[in-house]
Amino acid sequence: MMYCTIDLAKAAGAVGTDQEITTAIETASRVVDDYCRWAFGPREADIEVLCGTNGLGRFNRPVTEVSEGTLLPGRYWLAPFGLSGTYLVTVTMGEVTIPEGVKHATARLAGIYCPTPFTAEADSEGQAVGQPPTSNPQDETDPSPPRQRGAGDRTTGDPTVDAWLEPYKANRVMIG
Repeated sequence: MMYCTIDLAKAAGAVGTDQEITTAIETASRVVDDYCRWAFGPREADIEVLCGTNGLGRFNRPVTEVSEGTLLPGRYWLAPFGLSGTYLVTVTMGEVTIPEGVKHATARLAGIYCPTPFTAEADSEGQAVGQPPTSNPQDETDPSPPRQRGAGDRTTGDPTVDAWLEPYKANRVMIG
């Protein structure tokens, strides 16, 4: 699922054909999912639910629709006929609408993944236009020296995008 439009990605700096920009947006959307550990936008998934003796089970994430049984408030689910056991339920999960911060973060990443071609020209402030060509394949795959990070650190590769997505991260550790 794409989290932003082609026009929004172009406004954030993405350049290329619509197909190239679409590919960049899809890649950026997957990066956002991995970073936040959450799927924005509705998606179908199969979730295993363990139900007690009264047939009541609980999903481990918010769900908007179920293929069978009854969806109850608070992530609860009532199995068909109220029977206990383990069920594999096809559900629709994820946000109904994509948050603005996620849209803009995805567009910015798409702009990074589909940049302006490098020219030997400069903009009005004297900055080079586009990204310079790489001299060897290693430069394409490893453009910067390795960085030591903690075990729990996550990044999209862009500190600005990381800041925009911070409110949407799942499984954050908060120390009070």
